[in-house]
Amino acid sequence: RSSHNFYELIARDKEIVKVVLLLTGSIEGTKLQVMEYINTFSKYDFLWKQDMQQEYKKFMASGPSLEAFEAELKKYMAIEKEILQI
Repeated sequence: RSSHNFYELIARDKEIVKVVLLLTGSIEGTKLQVMEYINTFSKYDFLWKQDMQQEYKKFMASGPSLEAFEAELKKYMAIEKEILQI
């Protein structure tokens, strides 16, 4: 019963309520920023969602030409360059 009174006391304290609301707002704002930052990496999620060894095996099994091999290599080099600039 005494803990119930303690919580009521805190809930009635305007300064505590104000600080809790400010903290809640700050956390929500930070959460939004974090989600936006995470979304900048979503276009690269295939790098960790796909089995890259399996993708390589599939590519090699297709008997790629030298041009196709070079194009694939350039594609991944461009991705690496993009990621390094983030």
